[in-house]
Amino acid sequence: MKISVIMPIYNGEKYIESSINSIYNQSFNDIEVICINDGSTDNSLNILKDLKIKYPSLKILNQENRGSGLARNRGIQEASGEYIAFLDCDDEFLDSESLKIMIKAGIKYNADVVSANIMGIDFNDNIVRTYNLPYITEEKIILPEEYGIPYSYYKNLFKREFLLDNKIEFPNLKRGQDPVFFSKILTTVSEIIDVPVDFYGYRYSSNYSLDKIDSYKKQYDYILHFRKCFDILSNSNFNKTLNMYKETFFKYLNFFEDNKKNIQLYNIIYDIFSDNKYNILTKCDSFFDIPSISIIVPVYNVEEYLEDSLNSIFNQSFSNFEVICVNDGSTDSSRDILEKFSKKNNNIKIIDQENRGCGSARNIGLKNASGEYVYFFDPDDILKENALEKLYANAKSNNSDIVLFKYSLLVDDSIEESSNYNIEKIFKNVDFNDFSFKYSAIKHYILNSSFAPWCKFYSRNFLELFDDFNFPENLAFDDVVFHVKTMLRSNKLSFVPEVLYKYRISNPNSVNKKSTNAQDIFWICDIVEVFLRENEFYDEFESEFINFKIYQILYYLISSNSVVYYIMTCKEFDKIETFKDKISSEIIDEYNYVLSSNTYEEYRVFKNAPVIYEDKNNLDEINLIINQLKIENETLKNENKHLIDKISDCEENYDKLISSRSWKLTSPLRKIKNKIIK
Repeated sequence: MKISVIMPIYNGEKYIESSINSIYNQSFNDIEVICINDGSTDNSLNILKDLKIKYPSLKILNQENRGSGLARNRGIQEASGEYIAFLDCDDEFLDSESLKIMIKAGIKYNADVVSANIMGIDFNDNIVRTYNLPYITEEKIILPEEYGIPYSYYKNLFKREFLLDNKIEFPNLKRGQDPVFFSKILTTVSEIIDVPVDFYGYRYSSNYSLDKIDSYKKQYDYILHFRKCFDILSNSNFNKTLNMYKETFFKYLNFFEDNKKNIQLYNIIYDIFSDNKYNILTKCDSFFDIPSISIIVPVYNVEEYLEDSLNSIFNQSFSNFEVICVNDGSTDSSRDILEKFSKKNNNIKIIDQENRGCGSARNIGLKNASGEYVYFFDPDDILKENALEKLYANAKSNNSDIVLFKYSLLVDDSIEESSNYNIEKIFKNVDFNDFSFKYSAIKHYILNSSFAPWCKFYSRNFLELFDDFNFPENLAFDDVVFHVKTMLRSNKLSFVPEVLYKYRISNPNSVNKKSTNAQDIFWICDIVEVFLRENEFYDEFESEFINFKIYQILYYLISSNSVVYYIMTCKEFDKIETFKDKISSEIIDEYNYVLSSNTYEEYRVFKNAPVIYEDKNNLDEINLIINQLKIENETLKNENKHLIDKISDCEENYDKLISSRSWKLTSPLRKIKNKIIK
């Protein structure tokens, strides 16, 4: 065979027949056609089988879906032709004399590559000129760098021996494999023969590759193909072609308006071109309209502190951020203060919602965030002026999922030190600007303390990996669940060993201080336990979880001022009795005293707390519990009566049995049986 035509096929039923007909309509007939069915799910394979009846020499190879690049590689290995041509199953060979003209030139010059013209087939099946490459008007020899950027490999004829000897094949990419393949050819071949024939027809209506970049993997591979091409061209000093293809890269970025706000694309580019070898990141930064940080601020009735808190954000040394303030139905002047700031700062967004709680507000903010990183800020606290700068630098240098940092306590405008994270004592003498770790190294901090999101700095790309990375709504302590899920699933944690945040503990309106929400901690503990079990963390954290649950429940037992809370506590602690040996010595005494106390009042006396009287709402709750217990008691009584009746029936039947005539008649037989058994 002189020429092998290789055609990968995946769901191409619409055009396969016309494509294959265009091959067999060539005047040159010393050819083989190899069709690789790449796991098609439409009628493609049946059409191929029908075409084989018409063209007996047609070869059909079947494989699971592995992509067109690997399908073409298989075709190269299976081919027997001296030269190889490629045709996609929705394209056509145009001029019936083209293969004859090209093989004639190949033999004449002993060429490794013969190139002809590529034309477009538009949406109305009209043949049109394509302007990606120069139009060939005469037969001539050109140098490979005169070819242009590595497009349209399929308008060429390749010597099979040249491909095999130089180990040139298609990379395993979902998108962009063609330019990588042809970059290797351009930088390996010594010359290319141009022939003036309209050879290849590229069908725009089905081949529009940019529209097919519709998943993360395809987008990643498409950007990766640019990097691979740049490396190949750079290593061979094809600087002119390299610069042309760099311009193609930026044309792709500009092609879709949505790309400007595509944080996924932004992160992919920074991942693949992190060394900035080709000096494209600065231009990329100017292209993307993406803030580096999205600061999410849930706002509810915080007029006393809001201005100082927002000023601590807008006075940051780092400026590329957006502030998303979710006004959660404030009834004071908080909304007016937000409006005042928005008139002075164009990077603040205000979202209003009815009072639905802090968790809901944070979730709304997260949905509207467009930054590379996300930071949650409470509107009564203070952020140190260099906090964002340090956090962003640490996150970028470590490629972190989460950055942890220290905070101090703010009490009536006086600062008290806090020791929330003492990670520098775990990792001694390390440069935290170039050091990351996993949760297992700081296991103590997962279920122990510092659950708040404002002492962490998150990669938005990481937060988008899991659908359940959100805050439980209509529950207090929502940050506990978010903390546990994100910390355990992160692959790269890092740390800034500095106090960057002042947490105000003197605000009585803070969600975490509302005793009316205290019972929510029981639901939070349940949610955490379900997550640990479903994600196979529970065995690893069983002791930590038991102590976490006891500590969290005890923490609010006095401040709740609720007999109901006490009853719920006793019920939960009863369940833990089996695991009593796992309870920390620090809380075992109080745990025991809860269970040994006869009443809530008795427990409060033990804690030196005043005896309280329930308000009407609490009494209603108590009555509800009492009624439920009464129902349970009646149910148990009925079950007990039923069991007593069954026992009575059994006894009655037994008496009837042993007094029956048959029982007496069979007595000798039973005696004989007993002797035999003995």
